[in-house]
This record gives sequence, structure tokens and C-alpha cells, in this order.
Amino acid sequence: MIVVGFNWLPVDFCKAMPIERHSAVAAVVDGELVFSSEERRYTRTPYEADAYEIPLESFIAMFKFLKDRYGIKPGNVDAFAVNWDPSSAKYSLDSAISMDYRLHSGGVERLAKAGGEAQSGDPSLDLSRLFLAGIYRKMGTELPKDAKVYLVEHRLAHAASAYYFSGLNSSAVVLTDPGGSNEATTVWKVRNGEFEKSLDLGKENGSITGVYGRVASGLGVQSDALMFLSSYGTRNPEMCERVMSFVGGGAKVPYYFSKRHGEIAGEILEGVNLKWNHNGPMRKDIADVAWCAQDLAEQLMLRVASWVRENTGERNLCFAGKTALDSKVNMRLRKSKLFSDVFVFPDADDSGCPAGAAAYAYEHMLGGKMRCKRLPSARLGPEYDGERVRKVVQRGKWKAKKVDDPSEVAQLVSKGKIVAWFEGRSEIGPRPLGGRSIIADPTTKDSWKAINELKGRRWWRPLAPAVLYQDMRRYFTGPMPAPFMNTMLELNGRGASALPAVCSVDRSTEPQSVRKAENAKWYAMISAFKDIKGEGAVVNANFNLAKEPLVETPEDAIASFSLGGFDALYLDGWLILKK
Repeated sequence: MIVVGFNWLPVDFCKAMPIERHSAVAAVVDGELVFSSEERRYTRTPYEADAYEIPLESFIAMFKFLKDRYGIKPGNVDAFAVNWDPSSAKYSLDSAISMDYRLHSGGVERLAKAGGEAQSGDPSLDLSRLFLAGIYRKMGTELPKDAKVYLVEHRLAHAASAYYFSGLNSSAVVLTDPGGSNEATTVWKVRNGEFEKSLDLGKENGSITGVYGRVASGLGVQSDALMFLSSYGTRNPEMCERVMSFVGGGAKVPYYFSKRHGEIAGEILEGVNLKWNHNGPMRKDIADVAWCAQDLAEQLMLRVASWVRENTGERNLCFAGKTALDSKVNMRLRKSKLFSDVFVFPDADDSGCPAGAAAYAYEHMLGGKMRCKRLPSARLGPEYDGERVRKVVQRGKWKAKKVDDPSEVAQLVSKGKIVAWFEGRSEIGPRPLGGRSIIADPTTKDSWKAINELKGRRWWRPLAPAVLYQDMRRYFTGPMPAPFMNTMLELNGRGASALPAVCSVDRSTEPQSVRKAENAKWYAMISAFKDIKGEGAVVNANFNLAKEPLVETPEDAIASFSLGGFDALYLDGWLILKK
């Protein structure tokens, strides 16, 4: 059985519509997630852009993958699952089309013409069907008239993405701050795929990222940068105590805010000169503000975790939503020992919802059974055949050669070269996991400066390592598996000394633990570096340039390599040198 999940329309104006800011698609085949990809990877739209896109290219890429890998054609899909937000507004098909300027190109109106008349009278369902009809015609075929389309509520799609790929049969599921939802925190108790809701905390009095994002905006940085900026700060007792005085809670709810998000953010920012040179010397007061905001997020999530443990009795925790992207929060949850197992889906933001929607529909709408196993790899994007890669390389007339052994890449890295790495399928989520990475020597602090300059990042942004699984204990205090790079760990004394390029001011870093079974070539390259330098780790940064999504295609890789300050590019078995 084959189920395809997707996001596509803007939630801002069409309040009862799917989420389109993170347009993406995913495919579940016979109870297993086999494909997931986000549209901006193909359109190259910056993450910071207020962009609304329909996932045309990601649909085309998915169907090509399904055909090449499984022989599945578009007409073989059993059902489609739409990540859907049933928020309060009522509207008609005509009103949705009148708002079509958000798609920039007459998209909804053309889709309506392509797909024929609406069938159900439900605008969410009808527009989704029309959208699919347009996608199918773009691919030169027709959407089957009996195509099944199901709407999966947005929060359930999030929760399903965390639960179904955790390998856990019984678990609590926590969702924080899903985009396009009126709830800030929702908790379910899940057993054998049955979701029982335990808590709903409204966004107006409980959005953690509502406060966190406003503090980040006040400081002029992105939310992910605030987490790293907090490492340079320390606790300002007066500021932190003042902020916590606006937080309540008890037996019924783990926490709530007595003031609005903007007011609490204002309390954190009060008295701070917000005009600062982001790339100049670190200002202690600015860093302390970031520390306070980060601590607030961590303390509130610990309250949620304690409440969940007490009120659900579950010993396992699955986590999704925007706060689940915060590696320091995840570290605190794991170190709390409240749960035996904590699983964070690698694509925890809205772009991961199609995977959850497809899994939920597979079980709850179609009566199938998802395979109960932990997601073995986050590399779920397209595959690119060797002939396409060869043509891309030869067309550019690069100095290139085929290499079977990635040890040649390790040799370059050991000599201080910065190498872009493109191997196999791309990763889901925001972090590099050995499919699209920039690698460098972690044993010299020069790598930190060089990569930040190459990527146009501020000097204080830290780097992270990819580490051989068996060497994690060698470098970290309290090591644990970290295959998806979504948990902050603390370098021990040896790790801080041996790996200065990834040692931040507080010794925290986001490692990826690497096993051979998960990515053989990535593992072999790191092992080869260890043979040369004695350390089983390399610097591992996103393969992209400033403000770009991660590289997706071979053509993207060549373009970024050409424009960036890289010394070499490993491109699916080809080694390309600039000098």
C-alpha cells in the first residue's frame, strides 16, 4: 500500500487550509517511510524568505524516485494525506482563488481549471484534489478519478511523525509550537498507534517559541542563532527571576504565561542597548539576554516533561515541533532521566508533517499497519544516477577524477583543505548528516574561522563534528547516540583539547554519531581521517552558502562549489579540485 503526504497552501489567509510555508512531500510504502523532501531544496528559496510555494518539484522528484526504486507509477498511489489545519475560518473556493496572489503565478486558479469541478463541497479537500490534478497533468498523466484524499489534522501529523518513526510501541508524544495552530503545547499518550490526548495549552498563554522568537528578533538574529549566542552568556539573576515571575503552573497544566509573549520578551530585553555589532566583540549583556531566553525554554520544557511523566505514566517520550529543533532543550530532556528513551524526529518542523500525515492515514484511514522500527536514516531525498553526475562534472571541464576510496578526501582534510561532500540521497531536516556536508579538520581552530567566513556566518557561530560512534565516549561527557545531530553534548577535557574547531566557549556542540551501517562511505571517510590524524571526527557543516537551503542536486553542488571558497568537492564518487 502506498500513501503520499504533502503540505501546500498558506495557512495565513486560508485558515482551514494546509501549511504551505514548508511545502514538502513524503511517501510511505508498505508501512515504511521511503521518501521525504522539501520544496525549497529545489527552488533554492532562502529559509529566511517569506515564501509561499506549491511542492511541484518535490512531487516530481518523489515520483521519479518511486518509479526508479520500486517501479511505482503515479497511478499506483492508494491515497494522499494532506497536512491540514482546521482552524476556525470559513471560506469558499472562490475566496481561496481570490487570494491567489500569495502563490505569485495564478496557481490555484490554473489548478482549478486543470482539475475540473470541486466534488465534495469541502474547500480544503476540493482544492487539494485540484492541486493533485494539476501536478499529475504537469507530469503528463491524469489523476485517477477515484483517487482517495484524506485530511490529517496538523497537530496529529506532527505527533505521528514523532511516534511512528521512533520504533516505540508505547510513548508520550509532546508537540510544541506547530506552525498554523492555535495550541502551543499538546500532549498525547500513544499505545499501539492509538492517540489519546492528555493536554492542550493555548498559544496565547503558552508559546515558548513566541517568546524565544521575539527575543531573537529583538537582538536581530534568527532563532537558531540565539541558542548558540546563549553559550557566551551567564545567568543574570534579576532578569531571570523577573521573567519567571510571569510563569505559573500546577497539577492541571505544567506552565502558563500571565503576560503576552511580546510583553515577556520585553521584560527580557528591558534596559539592553539592542544596537550591537553582530560580528564585533561579544557583548556580555547581549549574551546574557540570549542565556535567559534559552534558560526559559529549557525550564519550561522540563516542566512539561515532568508533567507528562506524572500524568501519563509513560516511560518513553517522542518530541516534535519548533522547540524540538533546539538541541540544548533536547540535551536537558535526555539528561533529566525522566524517560528511558527520548526520540526527536529529525525533521521536527512543519516540513516533516507530510511524513506524519502519510503514516497516520496509512493506519487510521486505510487500516494498514506501520512498521514499528526506529528511523534508520534521515537520508530520504532523491537519488541521482551516475550518468547525470558524470555529465555535470564533464560539462564544467573540471579537474576531476573518479575515486572509489574516500580516503583521498580524508587526506585533503588532514592537510587543512575545506571539502564539500555530496554523497547519495539528501537528508531531511535542517542538519547535515553525511549526504550534503562541508568537512574540515577539527584538530585546528583555523577551521572554525575558515568555514564561518566561507558561509558568511558570524564569528561566534560554532561548528559541529561528525564522530565515529565508537569514539563518542572518547570526546564527550555523558555520551549517547546522536545520529540526527539534534542533541547538544558537552566535550570532555580530551575532546576540548583534541577538537578545538568544534569546541564552543561552554564546550557544547551538536555531534552526529556515525555508524557504518547507516552511511558506509561517510563512516569510511572519517575512519580514514582517524588513520591519518588519530582522531575519529571531522568538522561537519551544512553544504550551502549564506542564506541558502542545503544543496540538493549535483548541479546545485557544482554551483555552490564554484562560488564558495572550497578547495575540493566530493561528488558521488568524483573528486574535483580547484587548484
